[in-house]
Amino acid sequence: MNYHWTAEAAHGEKGSPSDAMSENWKLFMGVVMLLVFFAGDSFTSQWQTNLYSKYPHLTQLQMMLGGNFLGMVFTSSNLYYSWPKIRASIQLATENPEVLQRIVALGVVSALGQFCIYSAIRILGSLSFTWIMTARQLLSVLISLIFFGDVLSVFPSELLMLLIWSFQCQAMLV
Repeated sequence: MNYHWTAEAAHGEKGSPSDAMSENWKLFMGVVMLLVFFAGDSFTSQWQTNLYSKYPHLTQLQMMLGGNFLGMVFTSSNLYYSWPKIRASIQLATENPEVLQRIVALGVVSALGQFCIYSAIRILGSLSFTWIMTARQLLSVLISLIFFGDVLSVFPSELLMLLIWSFQCQAMLV
């Protein structure tokens, strides 16, 4: 059975005046969280490297616990407003074992990914980790372009070529 459905179909239709306010609240919270992400992401790996230096016995699991706890606090800021949707999602997952299996698998894979990220920062340092993540994103874009056969306009193509060139320059300097 296929479980593709839209949020509107699963959780009700739009149209009432309270929905407009709810949509504005969602937009506001989304913009705030995105700004916090951009501000925080720029120094996260540097901060983690400093924590590992300052506290040599700090483990990746402890870092994961702290990061996930902070994420839970941020996520719970919208919990009250989203409770009907959360309840409907829990009901869907409990009624369909396939959905629940995918949720559990996604959780396990995410935890393993986080463990690898924290290990890479601890072992390689923040600068190397930043280069690895940038290279991963570049590779992801290239694979997506090839796999889906997308065509880039001139400006994105030039940016992509500039990024590839900067990687080659960095490799020659090392």
